[in-house]
Amino acid sequence: MGSFRVEIEIGDSQGERWETVEALVDTGSSYTWAPAEMLGRLRLRPQFRREFETADGRVIEREMAVAMARWDGQALPTLVVFGDEGSSALLGVVTLEEFGLGVDPVNRRLIRGRSLAAEELATVSRVMRDEDRELFLRSLLAATSPEYLRRVEEARGDYRQERAGGAAEVLQA
Repeated sequence: MGSFRVEIEIGDSQGERWETVEALVDTGSSYTWAPAEMLGRLRLRPQFRREFETADGRVIEREMAVAMARWDGQALPTLVVFGDEGSSALLGVVTLEEFGLGVDPVNRRLIRGRSLAAEELATVSRVMRDEDRELFLRSLLAATSPEYLRRVEEARGDYRQERAGGAAEVLQA
């Protein structure tokens, strides 16, 4: 398994100017990131700022805008983060979901798929035994949001070791 790259196109919000980029498929990243200099060439201007937590726990703030993304002949609007000068492009989960794509890490490719609606997932999980539901939800989080899973497990550990009194206290952290 491991990471892999795909070729995607990023365009201005009107879809008039495009640049092709080799993007690292990153299911740990919510948003698609592109080098700021490339977005500047596309005449994209920052529209707002958002905070992000890095893998080492630092909090950083980055500019974002609505851009167009094109993959396999389909173009859709998506949120893009202005990356540092010289940084690599990342293809994040929001853009993957917008295109209805899943990740095949074994064969290192993107695959088209149907998304399950949240209510379908809830219905499926309600009929499972507790231990099966726990395994299902943990596997789902590991595949779609490993950072969130890590935080949930950390909060559970804090609760078990009585470093947190309950859900309200854990959620305030």
